[in-house]
Amino acid sequence: MIRLFCSDFDGTLSPNTTISPENIRAIRRLQDAGIVFALVSGRPKANAHMLLARAGLTVPMITSNGSVVTLADGRDLLVKGIATDAIEDILEVANKRKSFYIAYEKDRCFLPPWVPFLGVGGLARLVQRETGILPLRVKREDLSGWTVTKFNYYPLGKPTEADWHRWEQDERVYVTTSSRHKLELSAAGVSKGNAIRLLAKELGIRSDEIAAIGDYLNDCDMLKAASLRFAVANAREELKAIADHVVSSAKENGVAEAISQVLAD
Repeated sequence: MIRLFCSDFDGTLSPNTTISPENIRAIRRLQDAGIVFALVSGRPKANAHMLLARAGLTVPMITSNGSVVTLADGRDLLVKGIATDAIEDILEVANKRKSFYIAYEKDRCFLPPWVPFLGVGGLARLVQRETGILPLRVKREDLSGWTVTKFNYYPLGKPTEADWHRWEQDERVYVTTSSRHKLELSAAGVSKGNAIRLLAKELGIRSDEIAAIGDYLNDCDMLKAASLRFAVANAREELKAIADHVVSSAKENGVAEAISQVLAD
């Protein structure tokens, strides 16, 4: 019997930034049946919380690809930041490549100092109201005291095999992606799969009572941690290959379809 249903957000629960009425109703049916729905996303905590609040949903959240685990009552079960020396090296590589990057904490993000619009504080606050995240320009010497839960690195063009190899060999970080345009770096030991294992343990749920659904490479580890695995129709082939079921696309409310299958069992 499934007791925990874990869903990615972008490209899975939503094709944009809005959760459809069909998926909201399905999540509430799941909750009414006593099954926990958890959002598992690469998005930072404040942004994910804002999107769920707009939909009227209160659920556990796993954010920043597993760096932050938050219970439904708002308590953080885990907040794991990248080591400062690793961030320094990431910044050095990004700056040498003249590449754009975004370093995320739970409720703010840091961008390169050459990003122009942040020179006007009101615009940064507008972005915060719209996204839940306060953007700030940052210099390398400002690193002290950060808890960077995820670092999005956008190499010029797109990541190469050398880019992947560079960070896969670095024992201080975990690297994955949710887009062909970037690498997503988190602390060593972080992943969506490890996060749902931690959440399940806290809730007293066994691994054979977990279902998961996703669409991209950063969801592979999450699906492998579940006993019932779904991929949406728009998912990468790597995800479909490990899924038990392929449901409709994000645009066609594939999450609601997967939830209906769980409730029917």
